[in-house]
Amino acid sequence: MQLSGCMDLITVFRNLLTFGLKDIAHESANLAFQTVNTCITKNNCQEDVSYNHVSHQRIHDTSTLDRNVQPLDVQLSPDKISITWSDKHKSNFNLSWFEKVFSGIKNEYELSESWNVESLKKRSFEVDYDGVMSSSSEKKKFYHSLMQNGFVLVRNAPRNPQSSMDLSREIGSIKDSREYFDPTIQYYTISNSNNHDDFDIAYTQCALPLHTDNPDMVHPGSLVTLQILEHTGKGGKSLLSDAMYSAEQLQKSDPEAFNILSTYRLVYQHITEGNNYIHAEPVIQLDKDTGKVNLVRVSESNRSAIQPFIKQEDMHKWYDAWSKFKQFFNHPDNVFERQLDFNTMLVFDNWRMLHARTSFTGDRSICGCYISPDTWKAKARKFNVF
Repeated sequence: MQLSGCMDLITVFRNLLTFGLKDIAHESANLAFQTVNTCITKNNCQEDVSYNHVSHQRIHDTSTLDRNVQPLDVQLSPDKISITWSDKHKSNFNLSWFEKVFSGIKNEYELSESWNVESLKKRSFEVDYDGVMSSSSEKKKFYHSLMQNGFVLVRNAPRNPQSSMDLSREIGSIKDSREYFDPTIQYYTISNSNNHDDFDIAYTQCALPLHTDNPDMVHPGSLVTLQILEHTGKGGKSLLSDAMYSAEQLQKSDPEAFNILSTYRLVYQHITEGNNYIHAEPVIQLDKDTGKVNLVRVSESNRSAIQPFIKQEDMHKWYDAWSKFKQFFNHPDNVFERQLDFNTMLVFDNWRMLHARTSFTGDRSICGCYISPDTWKAKARKFNVF
């Protein structure tokens, strides 16, 4: 019997006990646990000698577990299962624990729903700043939109870097930025103008194509928070395109092109004063369990000139596949466009969302940061989003 089937069994046991059929419930439980992998059940004993209930950690040596251990007797009560093992050890499990554990770990990708502009019109992706800072229900709404759509617009945000930083810390832990941000506070404020003669083309007034940040890093920044603080000119609209949607369309229309972009490793490089960042991964990285898009690396400007992992005779295939993918994520039907006001924060998943900016005039100051994927997803689980 698969462990995932135990959840259905627990429901049956509960129903039998509810209708007073105690003997049948006990007999069914004993028969059922003869077919379950008992090593796993015994290894997860919840007694104090085996499990620390404060730290929620196993405290016994798994390697000493008797592989031949068997349940001699299984007793049921309305809220508990008690098992006596062949080695005389007794284990007590709450039925709710069995239901939770054996129902399986929720896969975050099951909540992700790819979108184009038309389908996005039917969804909610805006939350209130004060609500996220103080309300559990608004936080849950925030994380749900982030998981489902890949981005959130936070309205009514105070127009200052500290408030932007406060929200970023509320939803996760701020990740170290590159040295051309401010490594002392792990946060950045940038003034976009044409006066910069180094660093990054993002700090100019020119339009930026759809891309992801940090493709040259082993672990690119996950969430990106962005707020405009000042702008003396016009333009500078924010653009988003769902790479998951474009990847799905590419897979349907040209499986070979999709396979090329999800298997051929591409080298990305970013050179700053004193540092040379290099990393190689496919453009489209897939989750091993679901096959869904896990992480996308898209950057025309940070693609290395040297590609040692792609055979020369295959390079034209890669360029063909890349062009087809780009046609999807650049198509107007697939690009969400918004002129951000000073009191709106944009938060998006850099592993999934491609972002861009139209050209602008005048000076523009922004603030924001990267947020660690482990921390914001841990908080999303706290609110039972997945």
